[in-house]
Amino acid sequence: MVIVAHNDDEVLGCGGTIKQMRSTGWDVGVLIMTLGTMERGEIPDFSQLMEQSYNASVHLGAGPKIDSQTFGHWGVFKEKFADQRLDEYNEIDVTKRIEMHLERFKPEVVFTHFESDVNKDHEIVSKCVKVACRMQPSTYVDAIYEFPVLSSSNHNSVRFAPDLYVELNEEELAAKVAAMQCYKIEYTGMRREEHIRITAMAYGIDVGYKAAEVFRTVRRRQKNFDK
Repeated sequence: MVIVAHNDDEVLGCGGTIKQMRSTGWDVGVLIMTLGTMERGEIPDFSQLMEQSYNASVHLGAGPKIDSQTFGHWGVFKEKFADQRLDEYNEIDVTKRIEMHLERFKPEVVFTHFESDVNKDHEIVSKCVKVACRMQPSTYVDAIYEFPVLSSSNHNSVRFAPDLYVELNEEELAAKVAAMQCYKIEYTGMRREEHIRITAMAYGIDVGYKAAEVFRTVRRRQKNFDK
């Protein structure tokens, strides 16, 4: 399950990995916590933003549209918190909404934002995810990973230090670009194809891949090392 603050964060953070996991048989749910981009001066059409998220999910491997609230088909669900105003809510309320979706989907692996991201919404979602996914004997989540978001995480003085590199092939990288292009307003500046590809190539160079997405392990549990 991928839990993010805004439309397009799921694509920029781990779109290629979503495509890869779907192609290898994983069910992947995407939870977007805020409605739109109103605080940057745009007047969003929320139904259009929802449709853009659906279209993006198709490029990343989701199935045909059945129900906007069904994880197993489109894989997307949206909450209704205000964009760039998550700090105005009690974090416990944000956490409880995340817990509700976790209980429905019961993911083994959770991906979310880099907690030291310069964007406050990203920071809050990351913190709340970690609370919601606290590991206990009955917890189904076995691993939590953070990812950076291009045009946001790279502006902070605290640099993202990955410990997991996921190799992307051309099909997965192209799907990430195509999914990002579904977000008409967001597909600009550093979030355009050339920057997405350059960033993926730069990450890949670190470990000898042509392209990669990167993650940092928050927590991961392993019962044993049996073959």
